[in-house]
Amino acid sequence: MPVILFNFTQSALNKIKVPTKEENIIQFRDTKERNLLLIISYTGFRRFYLVINIGGIYYKIKIGTLPDLTVKEARKNVMKLKKDIANGIHPMEERRKINREKREKKHKRLELQNELTFGQVHEKYTEYSSIYHEKSWNKTYVMVKSYTAPFYHTKISEITVEDIQKLFDEKTAKKKHCVVY
Repeated sequence: MPVILFNFTQSALNKIKVPTKEENIIQFRDTKERNLLLIISYTGFRRFYLVINIGGIYYKIKIGTLPDLTVKEARKNVMKLKKDIANGIHPMEERRKINREKREKKHKRLELQNELTFGQVHEKYTEYSSIYHEKSWNKTYVMVKSYTAPFYHTKISEITVEDIQKLFDEKTAKKKHCVVY
């Protein structure tokens, strides 16, 4: 597909007709800012891209869509990105880094919101246990609840081996019979 060269103006870009489904896309390159590319798809999407060769690899970096971004703003963004590239900052790596950090924050936030307490896990286990161990589930439930009462409202990730050891030591110091599962 050939790239059509002309000087981008807002009125000229708005007059461009959407390609047919057979043509799929039309590509236009700005004569004023050579690295600015406009791609119009047959669905009507009009996107600005920065087209540049970085370290021998050809990149097409999305800048924005036409109704949201004017030609002047798109040129300004292209110049800013080219300046960053000249300073050694790779825009795609920066975007990936930012997106990775956002994903990690979101994952961590959801993980903390959905994390169960020891009591909730024990209740779920009791439901399972009552089905498969009809005779002994109640006795086990009462025993586990009495031994682990300090952990009942604690989130699972916050319980450490030291906490369990401390509880075990307290129970055995009182000369109570203590069973470790």
